[in-house]
Amino acid sequence: MRFRRVAPFGVAALVVAGIVAAIAVAGPNTVQDPNDTRGVLDVKTVRWSHPSGEPPAWKIVTFGGWSARKLWDRGYLYVLVDTIGGEPADYAAQIRSDGRRLFGILYRLGKGDNDRDVVVSSLKVRKPGAAKVTVRIPLKRMRFGDQRTFYRWWSVTTLSGEKCPSLCVDRAPNDGSVLRYRPGMSPTPTASPTP
Repeated sequence: MRFRRVAPFGVAALVVAGIVAAIAVAGPNTVQDPNDTRGVLDVKTVRWSHPSGEPPAWKIVTFGGWSARKLWDRGYLYVLVDTIGGEPADYAAQIRSDGRRLFGILYRLGKGDNDRDVVVSSLKVRKPGAAKVTVRIPLKRMRFGDQRTFYRWWSVTTLSGEKCPSLCVDRAPNDGSVLRYRPGMSPTPTASPTP
């Protein structure tokens, strides 16, 4: 299934939202986002964590509460990840609903008009509250650029419906991305020689 067909009209918004600025240092574990988008998928915070021995997790918290039934065919949550550089994103972790439950799919995004998005794996999704969802993304299932010691991520939500007749899109952070080092690859400071 092409990523472009998964959420109609969403790809153009994701591409625009996906333009990233270079960041020189690792970003924060929590990204705050203002109440700036209509609909229940207006992002409040995105919290990144990476417990030892587990894939990293992203917890997306929205201003409004919602259910799997409410999101069916209308709302999608994404974590976009740049592992190679150059293009805005190389992978998209999508959280969607089948009307009864939420599930996650990791896509490797096609780069050209004829390149297809490829399903890489299913993802673990939990909904620990009315306005929260957590997804785990296994880094070992992703391809990284040569000598690439880090990845960049950002989150996007899309919603269509009564309050969003065309499409409501929210991005966190609003511009740029968050840099995270791959496990065991963060730079270590070198001690200055003492005189």
